[in-house]
Amino acid sequence: MGLSGGRIMPGMSRTFSLSRLMLGVTVFCVLCGLAVNFPLAVILCAFVAALSLPPAVVVWFALARYSKQRGSLLWNVVIGAFAGCMGGVIASGGDFVGPSWLGFLSVMIYSSIGALVWGCLGLLDEVLPTRKNS
Repeated sequence: MGLSGGRIMPGMSRTFSLSRLMLGVTVFCVLCGLAVNFPLAVILCAFVAALSLPPAVVVWFALARYSKQRGSLLWNVVIGAFAGCMGGVIASGGDFVGPSWLGFLSVMIYSSIGALVWGCLGLLDEVLPTRKNS
């Protein structure tokens, strides 16, 4: 019977999902295969993620106190920061004029704006009443 006396322990799920495990293993294997076959693309993706993460964390901390679903807000902010970072790279044309720190700063500003806009939209969707909440 176990230590719980036959009852389901709180916090533990009742079933083990083999499909989720298989999906996780498959995604991990595909990502490892892409990393081995395209090392330059992986380095560039890590660079974009490193530029997107600090603004996303700052915006998330600023908006988290107003949210009931902080995990959902975190995903919204990270997606917005990534989109803003890509928009900053596209807006610069890939060729930064001036010192390199100025280019990084402009990408960080675009990333912050994207995170703030996307996070605020997600927060508004959560806070404003909809038909499903009524």
